[in-house]
Order: sequence, then C-alpha cells, then structure tokens
Amino acid sequence: MRQIIRGIRNLITYAPLIWRDRDWDHSYLLEMLIFKLRHMEAAFASDAAWTQDADEIAAQIKLCHEALARAWEDDYRADELAAHREKWGRSCCPKCGGLFCDCFPVYGKDGESIISHEMVHEYPGAHGDEEQQQQASDERIAIYQRQEDDKNADLRDAFSLMAKRILWWWD
Repeated sequence: MRQIIRGIRNLITYAPLIWRDRDWDHSYLLEMLIFKLRHMEAAFASDAAWTQDADEIAAQIKLCHEALARAWEDDYRADELAAHREKWGRSCCPKCGGLFCDCFPVYGKDGESIISHEMVHEYPGAHGDEEQQQQASDERIAIYQRQEDDKNADLRDAFSLMAKRILWWWD
C-alpha cells in the first residue's frame, strides 16, 4: 500500500514537469535532471536517510543540481554584457533590419560552439568608426565565448561528479 501511495504522490509531483517536457531541446533534459536531483538531495538531507554518508551525498548532489541549474538558466556574464551595452549601445544588424540584435551561438554537428560572424553589427557607441566597430564586436564575441566556457565548465563539473559518484548515491 505504501508503494502505491508513493507512486501516486510521484505522479502528482512530476506531472507539471512531464507536461512541460519536449524532446527537441537540451533545456528540458536539464530541467528534469535538476528536478530529480533536488528531490534526491532533500531525501538524503532528511532524517529519514539511512546511509551513514547521507550528508556528504546530499552535498554532492547539491553541487550537481546547482551547476546544472546555472547551465539551464544560462545567465552567465550578464554583468559583462550589460557593461558592454552600456559602453557601446545595443548592437543592430542592418542586414536584417535590426530584427536579430546580438548574435547567438550556433552549434555544429560535433556539438562545439560556433559563434556566427555572418551578421554585421553596428554599435551606436562606435560613432561609425570602423576600428571601434571591430573592437566592440571583438569584445562582444569574447564575452559570448566566456559564457560558453562557463556553461561548459558547469556541465563538465556536474556530469563528471555524477559519473564518479552516482553509483554510491543510494540509501
């Protein structure tokens, strides 16, 4: 009977997450992992945990879901981007009528990040000076690359810790 109640409780708890799930984007997978890891952390941090290393396991799981949450939220280097926009203004692409301001990373088949350079960006703060336009563009691309590096580091850290410890996360 206890297992039936737990199963029903899980169905209710996971229903909103499953309702939002889609198969075409990594963010949905990350959201599911974060959700599950948060529940596991709570279980190991509770008084109901039996294993002697429950606090250590909860701390490991917390590190994983926090790193995955940062990757899912994808808000790396927001302060640097804000400072860049403050300095140079919001870039605009005259080729597309300004519809797609600021380029986004495009991923190749190998999963490596490729920053799209096809779009021409104009920065109001460069006052039409070609050298300053290039400097503003180079600075923006460098920020985007640091964003990708930070995100990849969080993903690598989380999945590396999981690969090393996940088989020990049981109660």
